[in-house]
Amino acid sequence: MKHVVFYNLPNAGASIVMPVLEEFAKAAGCEFFSGPSELEKLNTDVADGKRAFHWTHSGPELFGDFVMRDDFRFICLTRDPRDVLVSHVKDAIHRGLCDEDKTETELYLEYVETESDFFDLFDDANSWRALEQANVLHLTFEELKRNIPVGLRRILDFAEVPATDAALQESCARHSFENVTQRRCGQMGETVRTQYLFRKGISGDWANQFDGDVALKFHEELGGVMRQWNYERDGEWARTHARYKSAARNTAREKLGDLLNKRTLNTAQV
Repeated sequence: MKHVVFYNLPNAGASIVMPVLEEFAKAAGCEFFSGPSELEKLNTDVADGKRAFHWTHSGPELFGDFVMRDDFRFICLTRDPRDVLVSHVKDAIHRGLCDEDKTETELYLEYVETESDFFDLFDDANSWRALEQANVLHLTFEELKRNIPVGLRRILDFAEVPATDAALQESCARHSFENVTQRRCGQMGETVRTQYLFRKGISGDWANQFDGDVALKFHEELGGVMRQWNYERDGEWARTHARYKSAARNTAREKLGDLLNKRTLNTAQV
């Protein structure tokens, strides 16, 4: 096993990776773990000859010469920036960190203002994504969700952390969204926050949360990141979403819903 550094863009789905990776790292004899606020512990552990495991939200520049060392493995997890914003805001609301007088839509717009600290998250993520070297593995939340055991196998093999297929399957099931929250992915329910965030466990929820103004503003401010990360080519998603969420379309859907409810009621009375 190498020294392992796991970076994730905040709200990018670390709960898929970290519990399983940490479990097998411990089984392999690694007892020296450090988190986002403990960079000095990583330095100390490595200097003392200990096999280290570090979880971070910071950019690669904080890791100095470690980034070039062959005895280090860096695992970098990112996610669709739109879903990152949704999870970021909903988590802040859940933790009571937002102005209670503001609507969720107002908070989305506030977070994507140019002066917002939200943009710093993507600066760090871009620094990691720019590293194209053998000791850096890049993954997205969307890739992992397609087959979590296969994605974790790739991570474990890359970090040279041993695990049998049977043990890996069992660990993935035990740490799954469904097992932790006791509900299906996508099913509404209470946010569960341990050291990780469990909310809905799906991709693409931004489409249910953004109105047209948020979509257009998001494209205006973060379209460059979206194109770099291959989540958009020209911003047509934002224009389409804005048309779909227009006041006229919303009014039409409400009228259709009222009509269908009336028909159901009339049918029930006959």
